[in-house]
Amino acid sequence: MIKLKIAGLALVVAVALAGCQSAQSTPPPVAQSTVPAPQAAAQATAPVSVTAQVPQARPSAAESTPAPQATLPPLTFKTTNGGDAAASVNSVPIKLSDYTKYANQIRASFANSGADPSSPDGQQELKQQYSDLLDSLIIQELVRQSAKAQNITISDDEVKTQIDQITQRQGGPDGLAKALAAQGLTQDDLTALIKDRLLANKVGDTITKDVPTTGEQVHARHILVKTEDEAKQVQERLAKGEAFDAVAKDVSIDPSGKSNGGDLGWFGHGQMVPEFEQAAFSLPVGKVSDPVKSQFGYHIIQVTEKDANHQLSQDDLDRAKEQKIGEWIDQQKKAAKIEKYLSLE
Repeated sequence: MIKLKIAGLALVVAVALAGCQSAQSTPPPVAQSTVPAPQAAAQATAPVSVTAQVPQARPSAAESTPAPQATLPPLTFKTTNGGDAAASVNSVPIKLSDYTKYANQIRASFANSGADPSSPDGQQELKQQYSDLLDSLIIQELVRQSAKAQNITISDDEVKTQIDQITQRQGGPDGLAKALAAQGLTQDDLTALIKDRLLANKVGDTITKDVPTTGEQVHARHILVKTEDEAKQVQERLAKGEAFDAVAKDVSIDPSGKSNGGDLGWFGHGQMVPEFEQAAFSLPVGKVSDPVKSQFGYHIIQVTEKDANHQLSQDDLDRAKEQKIGEWIDQQKKAAKIEKYLSLE
């Protein structure tokens, strides 16, 4: 369940991971979202991936077969020490040859998406992706070392099961071989990527096994308007007996308010912008709030239910696991001796 946010290698997404994972990348926590709080509740982070995501290009390939690669001269990278390692993690090297292979896939996928790798914007984007790739390979090595320390292993049968599934989706061994060759990869590359992914699943399970499945949550609805005067007018209409959902459908600028009367469903801490969350968790059940200002406008909030130990939805549980995994990765980075030798200038 560890999610490694790695750039590049469209083939692995298209071939090695297609149909073997439950989710793609996740946006930041809703509390940091740029959409209004009600939309944030509806657009909560996607489930934590059940796989370790190996290098994946931006934009990622959605096809089940890889697109033809653009014809580009192979990349070469220099290291600051003149060695053959792009980085090291606790003295374990990350081979420059492996890094270069994935970086070439990033650039080819970038070019095949219609972008121009030689343009200033293209060069800047690729530089960021190359940097992300190195960080992701470092995390991948941290996962391997953690797995070894915990005696977590992957059997040959587990790897074979995954390869058999991938081979079937590619129409047989010839189809898989052709897809791998189109991206400059070998069967051994695929096997290693699958093993890393399965290891990350198991390490992730140990990290998140104690994540609570319940938590304090409220069930609330709101009406969002642009100005404080408008919010006070909403208060007056509600005080006179107008139905909350009817007023929401009439004036709320939150798109979801038009269809569901402003109902946000159940949500926990950290899912809404801070001003909204503080007001919602402070309100008694049934009471209508005063105008609450956020970066999206002014909210009139009503809490309809509260539960100190509400069963988390799958999205909320996955979000909690994602946070726990992120914290674990940060801790591992701080504790490890990580040296980067790659020069991306």
